[in-house]
Amino acid sequence: MKKNANFLLVFSFLAAFLACKNENPVQSNANSGPSEGKPTAAANPAEAESPAGSANSAGSVRLWADQVESGINLTVPEDWTPEDFNTIYKNINRKAIYSDIVDAVLTGKQKAYDFFNDSVLTLDNVKSILAKPNHGANDISLIRIREKLSFDKENFKLQTEPNCLILYVNHLSNGELHGYEPLFYVHIK
Repeated sequence: MKKNANFLLVFSFLAAFLACKNENPVQSNANSGPSEGKPTAAANPAEAESPAGSANSAGSVRLWADQVESGINLTVPEDWTPEDFNTIYKNINRKAIYSDIVDAVLTGKQKAYDFFNDSVLTLDNVKSILAKPNHGANDISLIRIREKLSFDKENFKLQTEPNCLILYVNHLSNGELHGYEPLFYVHIK
């Protein structure tokens, strides 16, 4: 049972890695398509970051990664106690996370993307996904965020630039957890 859940979890994370492209629709070029993680010119050349692992011209900010992905559990994992969970995750408002993302999509302020093929979902597609059992605000169990990481050595400050957020619900079969099921993803700033 746990092996199946672990396999599905790893598969979901791998699929998430492939699904969200590091793209900013504002930076796309009609001839080149989405930026797909390619660096863009900074307004101020002194702020421009050089390739991963090297520092900028000022020498204090170093690009650590063009893209990483992190997950945030919104429910107590099966093998944790509530006390352990609450020492790490504090005051998580699942309903606010769900409603902020879903409302932006349903009102047309944000586009939702299919997790598996990166296509833009229509409003009817999104409504169909959300109408399924166990796909509501109380069912969101995990979010994953893609982001760029830089480190300011002089000020010892980690700088993050999130670009993608994926909503997940538990994938259940006969009441048993078999991993996570993505609803859709959105690009974020």
